[in-house]
Amino acid sequence: MPYILSIIVIVLMTAGQLLFKRAGGILKDQPLALESFIKFDFAFTLGSALLLYFLATCLWVLVLRDLALSKAYPMMATSFLLVPALAYFQLGESLGAKQLVGLLMIVGGIVLSSF
Repeated sequence: MPYILSIIVIVLMTAGQLLFKRAGGILKDQPLALESFIKFDFAFTLGSALLLYFLATCLWVLVLRDLALSKAYPMMATSFLLVPALAYFQLGESLGAKQLVGLLMIVGGIVLSSF
């Protein structure tokens, strides 16, 4: 069960990161003022991201109840792969050679720490 919860946490955290990026994009061309923060699209996007992070945090505590942090945390590193990949496909962000090498290094670290 902790492994299934870990996957759910990773999905929630990844989705939350993408929503945080979208919230930032909503503010991109606006002055940083209180009026910007109370607009519905920004408030809804940011609120959704915060809700996902809250749920992920609650589930993460349940994961850590049953799984050693040394085993659980390397699984969390998969979000460092998912976020840039989804940002590339969904948000049109670039992935250069350095980023791809870095992602491969993360994969290597996950594999090494799994044994």
